[in-house]
Amino acid sequence: MENRKTIIEGQSELRSRIGLYRPKFNATQNRIAEFLLADEQAALDMSIYEMAEKIGTSVATVTRFCQMIGYSGLAEMKFHMQQQAVSLEKDIGITRSDSVNVIKQKMMRFSENALHSCLMDLNNDALEGAIDIVGKAKRIMLTASGSAGGVTHTAVGLFMNMGFDAFMVSDQLLQLRTAANLGKDDVLIAVSYDGRAKSTGDAMMVAQKAGARVILVTSLSDSLLSRHADIVLLTPARAAGNAMNITATALCQLSILQLLMIGAVTRYYDRFHEKSRLQLKISDLDRYDMKQKEITVNAVRSDTEN
Repeated sequence: MENRKTIIEGQSELRSRIGLYRPKFNATQNRIAEFLLADEQAALDMSIYEMAEKIGTSVATVTRFCQMIGYSGLAEMKFHMQQQAVSLEKDIGITRSDSVNVIKQKMMRFSENALHSCLMDLNNDALEGAIDIVGKAKRIMLTASGSAGGVTHTAVGLFMNMGFDAFMVSDQLLQLRTAANLGKDDVLIAVSYDGRAKSTGDAMMVAQKAGARVILVTSLSDSLLSRHADIVLLTPARAAGNAMNITATALCQLSILQLLMIGAVTRYYDRFHEKSRLQLKISDLDRYDMKQKEITVNAVRSDTEN
């Protein structure tokens, strides 16, 4: 008996990838896409030779199609199709009767789905532009309110750890005054799920008027705050009434901020290499020495190896 996982109609990874890259398809690639989407299960049963013959194209063309949508070839594409049985349910909810094991699985799956949606929906051109702005910035100010405030607080530490001059200001009046002192070489990164947080929007407006570049991380591209952003990076919209929404949203927001950091360090490696090494040494000053056998007051590392 076959123990094959069922592919969820309309929600599979394959459909997401094809939807993302479809604007770049030529006529033959569109034909391959339509064939795959018509019956994903049937595609799993075919060899690459059978598939190419059925579509009326070459094996090489099928392979290039798979590579275009992010796989190494047909084998890897089919592997991912087979592995995703429960990976893309939209409505995962926790009930009072769920065991700890079930709650654990549902929670992690819900977060995984949100991150997958974030991966597929995040516009590469917008991300590339934001990375360029961050990589060249003299100073990076982050702003958010509510649950997003914790995300930006964490992100400040991540940025500083890699050598960025990053900061956030908690007091709203001081935040506005700081934003007004930003210049053309600085960037303000704002995080707001629905794009309506007033303190965040005020800081964006003031920073933009001061000449700074503004990046907004939000779920709504046409929100009020997006009018004062140079670049908008989208996170997935929440499913209504699910207690796991806030955690999943925070994971997506933090992932995007980390993408900006890693992308900028990669693009401008020479600028951040030595700074990040210094930050690593500073971090060691707040840790017990590796040879420390017991806890004593102020017994921390006083120096680190190069």
